[in-house]
Amino acid sequence: MDYENARNDISRFYKWLDGKPLFKRNMIEAANKLLKQLRLNELEEGDEYQVPDFLDGKQTFLVPNYEGEKLSISFFDYQQFSQNINEDGVFPDNIDPHVAVPFILTTIGSPRHTTQKLCHPEPGKDSPWKDWETNWETNKESWEHEPTSQRLRTLIRKHAAQLENVDRIICFALGSLDCSRRRSYIQHVAACTIRDTLLELPGKDKHSVCILSQDPAFCPQCINVLGDLGIEATTGCAGWLEITENTFVICISPSAPVCQIIADITTESGKPPAAMLCNVIEDEYLSFPLAYRTADGSTEQMVAYKESCVEDDFSDFPKDITFNGRTFTSREDYRVNGPPAAANMAESYPNLPEEALEKLKDEAMLANRRANLSNLGDLKLYVRKSN
Repeated sequence: MDYENARNDISRFYKWLDGKPLFKRNMIEAANKLLKQLRLNELEEGDEYQVPDFLDGKQTFLVPNYEGEKLSISFFDYQQFSQNINEDGVFPDNIDPHVAVPFILTTIGSPRHTTQKLCHPEPGKDSPWKDWETNWETNKESWEHEPTSQRLRTLIRKHAAQLENVDRIICFALGSLDCSRRRSYIQHVAACTIRDTLLELPGKDKHSVCILSQDPAFCPQCINVLGDLGIEATTGCAGWLEITENTFVICISPSAPVCQIIADITTESGKPPAAMLCNVIEDEYLSFPLAYRTADGSTEQMVAYKESCVEDDFSDFPKDITFNGRTFTSREDYRVNGPPAAANMAESYPNLPEEALEKLKDEAMLANRRANLSNLGDLKLYVRKSN
């Protein structure tokens, strides 16, 4: 089988699904239950656990050996499954379709975040959280003439009529907190900005919008810090299960098929979220380049959700970043076409004299410093036209 073409053409997987979604609510409920059992130490190595399959049955697996490591759930997406489907939309004879399941338990190494206590301030130093929160509200370091927070508020007010019934903000994949890198914390503060702006709308009381953030990387300290912001945090799958038509979803560059799952299970329930602030949903979902932006490649259900919405661009990427005569238009442009690493500069520009190479290295350092000011990147706000 041509695996590269299969991965780039999920139309064959849609043939096999025959109109059914890949992800169903009962699958996410099973994953959430499994994670709860792990947290309560109710599962040991070698124990059996079951996962719903795509034929309304269940498959049995064994808890793997995870001595010195951590167990986590790994979700498979549409693009991964398409690799096992032939041109006729069926699994080859040597692959049993009954083992086509949406997730399994896998082992991961001890997270650096936990072992190095990255969300704990260094001894003798204060935490940076309050300074970062103030910076988000006041600092005009972005490419426009006002703080990023104000641009986000303006965008929410623009869609006040469509968002007036929002009662919950659910965040996905915003990441664990790190005292040396502000990105995750600022993304959560942005969720608070959305909440506060929604609470300013007519008819809202101050307790009518709550925030839940879901990420398997959270540690107890992360959960405590987010609690101080009024954010409930979970390492399970509750976020997916609590989405309703009155939910505002935030999802930024996930490493799992977060939006694929949202689109599938809310199509099943008939209650898609009121709005999503997320990476762009590409119109072309049946085939796409191998190097797609996130683990959340577009699907038919995601595109259908997009088509039910009005959309706006939102970015905090500085628009004045240049390198070697090129001005970058977005974080994606910078990711693909940005300057090479200093160690590779001579290889990238073999004909330049040493002095010119040193100037390029300095220019690249400045460009990277400016690019790192971006905490949210290039996003789209999708707001349902009617709820």
